Amino acid sequence: MASTRHAPISLRRVKRPYGEGDWFAVPLGDGRFAAGIVTHGTRKAICGSFFGPAAESLAGLRLAAMGAGAAASAVWSGRFSDRALVQLRWPLLQRHAAFVRGEWPAAAGRAAQPGEVEAMLAAMLSGHDYRRERTVVLDIGSARDLRGVESRAGGACIQWRAPLSLADLATVASLVETGAARVRLYGAAVAQLDVLASWNSLRHLALEAAALPRAVAEFRQVRHFELDGVPNDPAALFSSFPSLESLLVRARGAAFDASSLVGLGSLRRLHLDTIDLRSVSSLAELTALSVLDVTNARVENAEALLALPLAALRLARIEPLRSLAALRSNDTLHVLSLVDALDLDDLRPIATLQRLRSLELRGLWQFDVADAAFVESIPTLRRLFIDIGGRRKNAELYRRRPLALPLPFSGE
Repeated sequence: MASTRHAPISLRRVKRPYGEGDWFAVPLGDGRFAAGIVTHGTRKAICGSFFGPAAESLAGLRLAAMGAGAAASAVWSGRFSDRALVQLRWPLLQRHAAFVRGEWPAAAGRAAQPGEVEAMLAAMLSGHDYRRERTVVLDIGSARDLRGVESRAGGACIQWRAPLSLADLATVASLVETGAARVRLYGAAVAQLDVLASWNSLRHLALEAAALPRAVAEFRQVRHFELDGVPNDPAALFSSFPSLESLLVRARGAAFDASSLVGLGSLRRLHLDTIDLRSVSSLAELTALSVLDVTNARVENAEALLALPLAALRLARIEPLRSLAALRSNDTLHVLSLVDALDLDDLRPIATLQRLRSLELRGLWQFDVADAAFVESIPTLRRLFIDIGGRRKNAELYRRRPLALPLPFSGE
């Protein structure tokens, strides 16, 4: 049984609280823990090995058994960021009794970043393959620029500014047909929008609003839509996309009336960026809406967003947002992210969320350890990112509740 060891919370020790040969625990985000060991380095990108099986608690990690087979029995060995160790999100356990540096591999190459190791281990220790999702963006002038796109991992986003020839459009259409491509039109290329309406396999589409024609053909096949800018009649535009499941609007600071979305009965995910958001209450009429991300926004009634029956909510740099009281009546939230909400004066309503699994509190400099101490007692919490100003405060909260770092905001 492992005996949990925590470094003292001081500036000197928090900088690098670990050493080569130290065992540590990795929270996987699902209530389980894996074990890791530092094998090379004590600065930033270090080397180490990670072991299974995953345990249901820190005390359940069988370090002696894991160390017996050394590196040969590791689930994964490689380079990784030491940020989670410095922040105490990965708690130190004990030192390897007979650690010899030369018996462990010293990996080279790209270092895995915070959040990536947790996701990779969680997948591997559950018997699944892990692949980093990558989207290749290709800005094309003709079909010649599309050579080899079929083999690109994770597909591709194909975009063009000037109108393409019919032959080149046919080449793009064939790639879309195989499911290997997303499409973005901007500049003068938006004039070709109606040609794409006949592409039955087109699922992902992004457009620049400034050049949109007055009337747009129906795109019933499109499920994921990105709009750069706000058109003169957004309600009319959205009526051409009746099957949308996700929508991203980058409003560039323009006013946007949420009532223009009411006809989107299948919309599950909504991201509004750099926006002056009005008629917020209309979002309650989107009965399928599950994930809402509002960033860089002035919101007519920001508190109303907290009461929406969502699974995931992210509010980043919203003004004004002064109270979280509406969370007390929210019994659906699994994921909550609050970023740079400097007008807030009380975090305690978060503690009333009975289904909360992932919490991010970033850039909330006005709070102290006591203000966020409730994270220690939320039984459903599996992922946590705390940044309430000052390394000491953050490290103390992670010491009390070491949890996996939330993945990039993706909802449930």
